[in-house]
Amino acid sequence: MHERAKAAATTAPKLRKAGEVAHIAGHIIGDGRTSGASERDNGDDDALVGVGVLAQIAADLLDAAGALLSGTNHYAGAALSSQGRSWRWSI
Repeated sequence: MHERAKAAATTAPKLRKAGEVAHIAGHIIGDGRTSGASERDNGDDDALVGVGVLAQIAADLLDAAGALLSGTNHYAGAALSSQGRSWRWSI
């Protein structure tokens, strides 16, 4: 297994778990519950929920890149894994 494939395989599950925790925490934390602004009695910290969703999407992309790098399509896997680096700087 190549270094990038190994990095994707080890990082994706951790990033996915962090995303799940952030997503859940975002629904608990926040003043929506205490102020009565939330109709569902949630905390409604939208920023934290958003970060959680983005982390889970990034984990899915890492899984896909790792699968491509582990197979025969190394070019596509390298392109997918480098996409994250170029996208990060465009924010």
